[in-house]
Amino acid sequence: MGLNYGKRYCEKIIPSVVEGRSYHVICDDVNWGDGGGKREKVIYLKVERYGKIQRYTSHIMPEDLNAVMEAMSEIKEKVGIK
Repeated sequence: MGLNYGKRYCEKIIPSVVEGRSYHVICDDVNWGDGGGKREKVIYLKVERYGKIQRYTSHIMPEDLNAVMEAMSEIKEKVGIK
């Protein structure tokens, strides 16, 4: 199984309260290669630490949660997800 990204609808970068860390809230079309085909307008999160995007599960610092959730809500509205 491979992960393939398609069309990028938007991305918003949220700075963290932790120095050297930021959150990338992204909306793309995604195909996980699992036979389910392309999923449109998937909103997901990547964490950047000291200039490098992390490949592991994204952990949101409690103090950053409201800003990250607000960005996800803005993206959802912008791309027309109900």
